[in-house]
Order: sequence, then structure tokens, then C-alpha cells
Amino acid sequence: MSSNFPATNAGGYEMLMGRWSRQLAEPFLDFAGPAAGPRVIDVGCGTGSLTRVLLARRPQAQIVAVDVSAPFVAHAQATIVDPRATFRVCDATALDSESGSFDEAISLLVLNFVPEYRNAISEMVRVTRPGGRVSAAVWDLEGGQMLSRIVWDTAAALDQEASTLRGKSLSA
Repeated sequence: MSSNFPATNAGGYEMLMGRWSRQLAEPFLDFAGPAAGPRVIDVGCGTGSLTRVLLARRPQAQIVAVDVSAPFVAHAQATIVDPRATFRVCDATALDSESGSFDEAISLLVLNFVPEYRNAISEMVRVTRPGGRVSAAVWDLEGGQMLSRIVWDTAAALDQEASTLRGKSLSA
């Protein structure tokens, strides 16, 4: 991401978007499968929803939770008091960890907001040991979010450039 990421209000995020992260964390971990090992990096940890569930479900886990938003990291650090979790402000496209230093890299609902998402995914792979696991879940912005669709349909009606941007997705 970049330093111009506008996420500065952790409390506001919790009310608007954090509730979805909390609801999705359990099913996402069910989908990801059993622990690939104790060392986990939570990329784009936000206010800590996935980190909290990881700590509850995996007693052996040692989690490094990173996010580009310092206020989000501060919120997570203040609300998750567990010595197995450490929090750092870090850009998903330039992870500050050694190659192969984690058994698992996970990311929940953040890659949609990383303009250089391919770099973020490459970084997740880089910091995961050979044979480890990389898992991510993203918003279905193409057809699953009605509010987003209404906004893009309106923008496209007003501006042709918005019409071309509307179809852009993680597969682009």
C-alpha cells in the first residue's frame, strides 16, 4: 500500500467494516484448514479480528500481525493482550520479515484495498517457508456487494472512465 492510506479511525472502522471481519474470521480459518505450523503472519490485520480468532483457536500460535494503518495497529495492540501476538506497522507490499520465516501467511479482507496486490501476495509467499500455506479472502466486489454496485453503476452513468474502472478486479 502506501503512506497515503486513509484509514485513521479504528473506532469508525470497527463500526462500519470490522463487524464483517469478525463474522468472517471463523469460517475463513475453517476454509484455510488446520494450522500449517505455529508461526503465522496476519497481513493487513486491521483492528485484530483474525488475530483474535487465531489466538483462541490455535494455542501454539505465535502471530505477527501487520497493517499499514498505525491507528489500526494501536487499536489491535490495546485490545489484544496476549504475549503470543506481536503487532507492527508494515506495508503489505514490503513485509519486514525474513524469507521463509513463517509457517503460514494469512490475509482477511485487505487485498482489495492494496493497489499493488500482486506484490502483497508475492511478499506473503516470500515470507512463508517452503511447504507452508498462504491463504486470503477478499470482498466479492464484482457482484456480491449491492451498495458497491449501486455506487459504481451511478458513477458509470456519470463518467465513462468510471465505467471502465468498474470492471477492474483482482483478476485484472
